[in-house]
Formats: sequence, structure tokens, C-alpha cells
Amino acid sequence: MRLTVICALALLLAACASTPTSNGGSPDDVGFTLNGVVHSRATAERFIIRKLAYEAGLVNYFDPRRAKLVTRELTGESVVFRLDNTGDRSEFHQATIERASELALALAWPDVMIDQEQDREGHLAYVRVESIGMPADVGRGTTLPVRIVCIGDATDIRGGYLYRTPVKNKLGRTIAVWEGGYLPAAGELPGQRDGKPVKNPLIDSRTGKQAIDPDTQEPQWEEAMERRQSLGRATYILREGFKISTTVPSDELSAESIELPMDRIIDESENTYVYPVSADLVPKLVRGIEEAMKAKGVACRVEAEGIKKLIVTPLGVREKSLQQVFDDLQTIKLEFVPRNHVIIVFDEELQRVVFYGPLSRRFLIDDVQLGTDPFTVDTVDPHTRRPRKPEELPFKVSCRVIQRAKPGKSGQYGVADEEGRAAHVKPDGDKGKVHLSWTLRDKDGSLINEGEEDLDSADIADILRHLWMRGMGPREVLGFCVVAKDKPALLAELGFNPRRVRIDENSDK
Repeated sequence: MRLTVICALALLLAACASTPTSNGGSPDDVGFTLNGVVHSRATAERFIIRKLAYEAGLVNYFDPRRAKLVTRELTGESVVFRLDNTGDRSEFHQATIERASELALALAWPDVMIDQEQDREGHLAYVRVESIGMPADVGRGTTLPVRIVCIGDATDIRGGYLYRTPVKNKLGRTIAVWEGGYLPAAGELPGQRDGKPVKNPLIDSRTGKQAIDPDTQEPQWEEAMERRQSLGRATYILREGFKISTTVPSDELSAESIELPMDRIIDESENTYVYPVSADLVPKLVRGIEEAMKAKGVACRVEAEGIKKLIVTPLGVREKSLQQVFDDLQTIKLEFVPRNHVIIVFDEELQRVVFYGPLSRRFLIDDVQLGTDPFTVDTVDPHTRRPRKPEELPFKVSCRVIQRAKPGKSGQYGVADEEGRAAHVKPDGDKGKVHLSWTLRDKDGSLINEGEEDLDSADIADILRHLWMRGMGPREVLGFCVVAKDKPALLAELGFNPRRVRIDENSDK
């Protein structure tokens, strides 16, 4: 769902554009066609929708182009020795020997090991070491989980020997070090080599529970070094072994994070912004992101800086890069249930206006007058750069509140079970009453129709549906919403940006 109006005010309701028939029914049921738009009860209900909750992508609430990824990515290179015919071969073996000689000189490895392997293929493997996120609240001496990627054609490096290997940040500073020793063997559990077995349950990604071996029906445990196979290349997750250096400044050990700016730029030249999320929805946004990311297998902590910014911090060990986490953020959808106001959304794709929020917030609390197009007020002619005279609308309306809506003892407003209440509760209270005066003119200003009547409802959705059947068009519907919100005659927020309407392209529609 897109939440901005660009050029969809020329909305023609394609699904309803056929000429209505007159096979019985009331005039409102049959309707009439004006400028290609059908005005009937059916099209009013299709165009003006009301719902309690809505689902929208998180990407609708922040600008991904201005998001900031604070990465602590660490990398290093090394060579695994003492493999049993599972290392690099052919041209990969020779490249590994040459790289091992360079690393031995730089990292003070013993040359004798390289000399012994010159003509023995399958005993060395050239690898790249990558951090898999900086765990939150780490300190000096903390174990840093890493990913080890086979660069050549080695088939297995588990159980091999790794000499002293550092991993560095982008500034070239050594952050963590493997001091030297054998890598965990296949099936070895974390802590097992120390004589103090520590079992970590292997979690089934489908069920979220501990995995069970299909053959033995025994619980499965995470290996100290798990093997992955992807796109023909073997990678390994090493959970223990690399330790944070004691010389690293504490400010370089902070967790990775993603900053999401929660504002939209309307006009860069005027430095004008809009905030799509109100303060009362921020807690829901925070919880929704945390739950959605957890479902994707990445635990995150989300903190809000008012309504201006969200800070998303991945927690613990993860296999996804920070960029992949950011990609996931852009795909999640969240459900919102407005409580204290109505959110009015113009849906370009589905061609409709939707009022999200409880019935109690949809009632007008003051009069609304619509005659001048609010989208043309305080605008400038793009050619002359002079203030432009506001345009008169073909459909003008005066809506006067005669009686405000009042809830009854049941808390309802004369509508049965609208918000999922028990069906046996008798709806009491009333929806209020408004007096409507309207005129409809053609492009030449000639009067087509006019009327004056009372409507037994102050619900803005009821009012707009009724006026639609009298000839109100899509542009006037949105104009009515803007005026009602700005007065304010309605406690509402706009899910579309009226300042982005292209007047020149739509003024004749």
C-alpha cells in the first residue's frame, strides 16, 4: 500500500465504470455516471472503506535512502594446516602455498610447516575469516563468533590447525585474535575439549523448538563448528576461539546498529518534513519490529528517539550481515490498531479511501464547509511563479452537525457488533445527525443538481458515502477529509501527503 497521493486523483474506479442499469431498485442503488465515474451505493461502498486495523510495510514509515548502517565488520585471512586430504588441490594448492608464505612472514608463523606441504596437496586450505555481528555488551577477552569461508576447493577444514590469526576492522586495527590451535572436529560440542561439556540446543527453524535427530529421536546440539554449504562453497560457523584483544578501545566494541529516520522529506528546498507515525503508535511500531525480526531468525532490540528515529540493534550471534538485516527490515509488515484517532489512507493501487480506527473516532465534532479546492490553496503557478487563485470545486457542500454522536450504556453508537463485541449486546446510543446542503455544477459552471437534507449519522464515512451518491467525486472526498482534519472537525491523521498532489495534471479531472 502506498501512502502518498501523486496523480491518482483522476481515479475512475475501473471496476465500476460501466453505465448502471435501471432494472429496479432505488435511485441510489442504480446511480448515475458523471465524467466517467459511477455514483451509486455500490461504488460508494467500494471507494470509501472503514476498518479497525491496517497492515503496512515498515518501509512506508522511514526513508531507506537515508538509513544509516553502523557496522563493526571484522575480517582476516589465514591458512588451515594439517588436514587429511580435505584441503585445496591443483592450482588452488599452489595459490595457498604462496599466500601461506606471505602470512607466515607477516604473522610470525613457523616456515617449516609450509616447506613440508609444498608438494602435498589436500593438507592446506586458504580461508577468509568474517565476524558475524558484534555481540552486544562485549568486553576484552570475550569470545567473538566468526564465519570461516573456504576460498579454494577444500572440502572440510574441521579438525585442522590454525596458527595465530587476527581479525581487523576497516581501520586496520586488530579487534580479536585466534591464538593458535586445532579447530573443533566434526560433531564436537562447545566446551567439550576442556573437559566441561556445554551443550547448546540446536533450534529447529520451522518450529522454534530444539531439533530432534530423525534417526535416533534424540535431541540435537549445536556443534562447536558448524558446516554450511552454499553455492558450491563451504563455510563454517565457529562459536568459540577468537577472543577480543585487550588493546581495543571500548568505543570500537559497541554493537552494530541500523538507524531508521522516521520522517519524510516533502520539500528539500523549504526544509519541510512529515512524520508518518504519531507518538502513540511508536510503542506498537517498536514491538512489531522486534517480533517480526525474531520470526525471521534475527533477534533485535529496537529503541525510539521520540518520533524522529528508531535504532535497531541486532542481538547475539547471527549469520546474516548487517546489510542483510537491513534488507529484512524493508520486507516486514506491521499491523496497527489506531485508538485515539482515525488514520485516513488513500490507496492508489486498490483505488479507494480507507478510514482506519474505532467507530468512536470517526464522528465529526464540528461543521465542515467545502467549496474551494484545499489542494490549490497557497500554491504557486509553476510558470509565472506567482500565487495562484484557489480553484472552485464542481461539488460544493456544507455539513453542519445538528447532534453529536453519543454512546449508550453498551458503549456502542447504535451500530450492532461493529467492533467485534458480543452479538447478544443490544446496540444503544446514536450516531448523531448532520444537515447537508450541496450543489453540483458542470465544467462551465452550470447547475446540474442541488439538494438539502438531514442524515442520521455524523460518521464521516457515512457522510462521504451519502455525498458520493449525490455526485461528490474522488477529489472532493479527499478535500473534505483535509478540511475536516485541519479544522479540526475530526480527530484524524492523513496517510497521504496533500502537498505532493500534482495540481497541474489533475485540476481538470
